Amino acid sequence: GKKLVVAESGRKFGKSEILIYSLYRYALCNPNTFSYYFAPQANQIMDIVWANGRLPYYLPDALQKKYIESINHTDKRINFKNGSFIKCDGSDNYEKARGYSATGLTVYDEAKDHNPKFHDAFEPNLAITDSPLLVVGTPGDGSDPLTRLAETAKILPTGAYYNFPSHMNPHIS
Repeated sequence: GKKLVVAESGRKFGKSEILIYSLYRYALCNPNTFSYYFAPQANQIMDIVWANGRLPYYLPDALQKKYIESINHTDKRINFKNGSFIKCDGSDNYEKARGYSATGLTVYDEAKDHNPKFHDAFEPNLAITDSPLLVVGTPGDGSDPLTRLAETAKILPTGAYYNFPSHMNPHIS
């Protein structure tokens, strides 16, 4: 029921994996919704979640055949048989963000490195459809987009904030 969820954590905590799982779960459980994954820059999508198959091939083969209609590698878009889709883009072209129709879950990965103007351009799309936003990243310097969204999530009744410091990560000695 939360509309803004922000999680700050150190390196290798599984932030991107949480985003991928959340996007798939939302798309599969909510037919005909349009969800978005935003990286700081469009050219980072290949390195973070696409070329390695983390996002396009998240589901095992049998579930892929059952639920996925098509995968468009050029547009970085996954179309589901239930009418939903997940599309990837970057925050670097913030003017383009005004045109998105976000009716599903939107996620910001490594939000501290997002263009500061991006959220201001994109946020009205969320308000129109009352769609949720999930934001993750390593802590910033206090003046970055992640910090700004974290402070908002802490005070909103529909917000949630989580902090997982690096020393809590069982995968780092």
